[in-house]
Amino acid sequence: GLAFIHLSLYDTLCHRYGKGSAETDKALEALNNNLETLLEAAGDRDVILFTDHSQLNVHTPLTPNDLVKGENGSFIECCGGSAFLHAGGLADHRVAQIKEIIAESAGFRRFLTQDEMNESGHTHAAFGFCAKAGYCYEPAQKRMKATHGYPLDMPGYDVFYMARGRDFDMSGAKGSLLDIAPLAARRLGLIGVGQQLE
Repeated sequence: GLAFIHLSLYDTLCHRYGKGSAETDKALEALNNNLETLLEAAGDRDVILFTDHSQLNVHTPLTPNDLVKGENGSFIECCGGSAFLHAGGLADHRVAQIKEIIAESAGFRRFLTQDEMNESGHTHAAFGFCAKAGYCYEPAQKRMKATHGYPLDMPGYDVFYMARGRDFDMSGAKGSLLDIAPLAARRLGLIGVGQQLE
């Protein structure tokens, strides 16, 4: 009794053409029409609709791996708006040096908090950091015009969700992307209302 539908056209075109382009405007119109059709087909069934985390337009890709060059098995994992140093066999003083260099680099916004590191699943990284709007951490050859991976405190970088059902209505709610999994689990009866996901 569960259907999962992923409508990916807007995401794909946003990466390729950027937010606010004519192509993404057409994709949003198509997405709206498809959602209308899907909601009509769902009838009175429970529906949870949510967006991916947003995208931000990019004018400059940054390549921080140039800083470590695989030194002692280290590397920087690039994840769009954020990146993570995997220290390998680097000494603590070298990790601190790299952190200072990154803090002074073009496009650097701030280091990620421990909570953000935990939420991202990068608990084994020495540290994480994020880019300013307009910058991203990706190989230069990718040349995306918009991307994800920024912390959720970036302006204009929200998630939208809506839940509709026989005994609940959360139309137009905005919140963290992290709210979606517990919301869906509660609606599916996988966890109780007061319980938390492990």
